[in-house]
Amino acid sequence: MSVKNSIDFIKKKISVYELRIALLLVRTAVPWHIRGMQIKSSNITTITHISDFHLPVSSPIPLRKMLSKRILGWANLKFNRGKTHLREPFEKLLSHLIEQDASICVATGDFVNLALDEEFANLAQTFHSHGFSADKLFCIPGNHDRYTPGAQYRGDFERHFATWLPFPGPKKQYPTYKEVGHVALIGLNTATWRGPIRAAGRLPKRQLHRLTEILTRLSPSLTPVIAMHHPPFAIGTHAVKQYLDGMQRYAPLMALLQQRKAVVLHGHIHVVSDRMVGDVRVLGVPSASNNVGNSEKQLAYNTLRFGPEGLRDATITRYWPKRDTFDTIPLNETARSI
Repeated sequence: MSVKNSIDFIKKKISVYELRIALLLVRTAVPWHIRGMQIKSSNITTITHISDFHLPVSSPIPLRKMLSKRILGWANLKFNRGKTHLREPFEKLLSHLIEQDASICVATGDFVNLALDEEFANLAQTFHSHGFSADKLFCIPGNHDRYTPGAQYRGDFERHFATWLPFPGPKKQYPTYKEVGHVALIGLNTATWRGPIRAAGRLPKRQLHRLTEILTRLSPSLTPVIAMHHPPFAIGTHAVKQYLDGMQRYAPLMALLQQRKAVVLHGHIHVVSDRMVGDVRVLGVPSASNNVGNSEKQLAYNTLRFGPEGLRDATITRYWPKRDTFDTIPLNETARSI
């Protein structure tokens, strides 16, 4: 080999080593956890889903605040619901949830029992203390959050949970809207005050109209995920059950969502539910506080993973306080419970 060829060979070797060193420096300059977050945010959007907390009231309730439908709710809480809907396992579930570092958590209503200011304020503080910032939680109300006419017309839920209600305009009208990765979160308010023993929901025409406008403008690269409290299908087999607890006029909503690769998240019925309504996947989650010992109703949260093509998979994670363990299994259409 000539001297010239030897020099050229050495230069090429040095160039290769310089390139390798440069790539190594670039890689080590970005911390490993940030590199992982970049991959996660670009490829997968993860949404967790909780609902129906119904936590016990911790302080005495003045008599003047009980002279309404609240007296029936208090009796139910005292002699029935309060025995299994417990704060300690609920907070354990929240801690586990925040550790999963999902893109965002969706909470679909019935945060409280009696729509008292003290209940709302206590739960808002619980969310803050567990690390649910504005970009980590997306809320909509349930019927128990509208338990009295005053709570509804004053907007008590909206006042206490304003941090997690991304209204698209200054008028603060539903639907709420937030884009997260591959997903467009759309929050519908189906909750309204009803008289004694009724918990039925409805979707006003003006909300449906605004939802139509949102979907018309929506980028085809985003999957619409509808968060609502009441399930958009008939519950039970009798018309009386639907009148008392179901959602009125859900058919126009489901017709609007067809052919859009949409997903609906709901609560209200306190059981795991997974079904197709046309081509819309509808997922329900049990209460996040109900330590009842029944796998269908045991306190849990759902996890949904989305890619550019839409929903990839969904799981349910249940918490068993007696064993202090969590178990996760896939959701599928055989989870129908109604």
